[in-house]
Amino acid sequence: MEKCIGIIGIVNKAPKENNAALNTLIGDFREIVAGRLGIPKHEPEIGIISLIVEGDTDRIYDLEKKLQAIDGLVVNMTLSVC
Repeated sequence: MEKCIGIIGIVNKAPKENNAALNTLIGDFREIVAGRLGIPKHEPEIGIISLIVEGDTDRIYDLEKKLQAIDGLVVNMTLSVC
């Protein structure tokens, strides 16, 4: 298991429906989330979140996979320092 630092970008196209699930999931991975920035957009109704992650690659990829499983999320990840 290699330790990496990266960014996970999330566009939430249905914040009213899935904010609770999203926040719970991020909380479940709090040991690898070094920082979080959230921006609500009201026109159109979307949420934009960037997560700074640091940890082993298996755990980071597990978070990415679980985020992608939530309907209404568009998820992109970049690992830059491994």
